[in-house]
Amino acid sequence: MFVDKLYRGQGISNLLLDTLLHWVIQNEYKQIYLGTMTQFSAGQRFYEKNGFVKCNKTELPTDFAINTLDTIFYTKN
Repeated sequence: MFVDKLYRGQGISNLLLDTLLHWVIQNEYKQIYLGTMTQFSAGQRFYEKNGFVKCNKTELPTDFAINTLDTIFYTKN
């Protein structure tokens, strides 16, 4: 999930995340995963603030599509 620099700080990322979480609940998923890059520290803080916890790459589902640039992974129940 990316928000253009011109639109950051306006709550758009919260709206996007809320939309995602609503969809996850409606579709009865129990856990979600994501990957990010080391240099995206603001994104990491955002995810952690919203209840995501870091996980090891080895904890990802076998069918998780890993971006080769991702080095940090998160999960949320």
